Amino acid sequence: KNKTSLGAIPEGQTLMRSPSGAPVLARMVSYQVKEENEVMEHRRQLIEGVMEWGLTEPQAIDLLVTNEWQRPVSLDGFGEGKSGGSGGAMASIPAPQVEEGVCGVCAMPCESEADSYELSCGHSFCHECWAQYLNISVKEKGPQVLKLPCPSYKCEEVVPCEVFVKYCDESARKVYESHMVAAFVDKNPAYAWCPKPTCGKAVHYAKGVRGSPRDVQCVCG
Repeated sequence: KNKTSLGAIPEGQTLMRSPSGAPVLARMVSYQVKEENEVMEHRRQLIEGVMEWGLTEPQAIDLLVTNEWQRPVSLDGFGEGKSGGSGGAMASIPAPQVEEGVCGVCAMPCESEADSYELSCGHSFCHECWAQYLNISVKEKGPQVLKLPCPSYKCEEVVPCEVFVKYCDESARKVYESHMVAAFVDKNPAYAWCPKPTCGKAVHYAKGVRGSPRDVQCVCG
């Protein structure tokens, strides 16, 4: 074992410097300090990995949240006991009873598929109605906007991230992405926020951190 003025360095620990410059022992852990965009990218990779099993984005998120954002080995038991919700809307909500080629909100004609956007539940709306619905929802619903349902009456299909990216203005999109990052870090045992109020960075550990204190040093100092 290495020796210092503090004596032998125990296995699993390393020598660091305190803010005053004094040597201190700290537990060795594998971690990365991530910016918000890096956390977003990690979240996206996890979701896309699960979507390879044929799930929609909301279904993949539900599965990952249930497993504390760890990829499960199979889909066994997923969706049991659920009615409606992410991807299950069509089981109880019929196709919209509107004229074909008409927006499901304003009833204005959509001359082609390019004039509207359709969710996997089968409900379709014009671009203007989508933009209005999503921008207002981001401003009014706070973090609950992550579970925003389809605009169609009683439909429980969750609006996926890609639709917010497509229709939200820059301000609303940034707010929505902040909600996504916060929910991801708060529900993921492998992440923890830097405690400095003005930092905003997150620490990603190789192993979960909840329930066991770890020594880290954020890049903010």
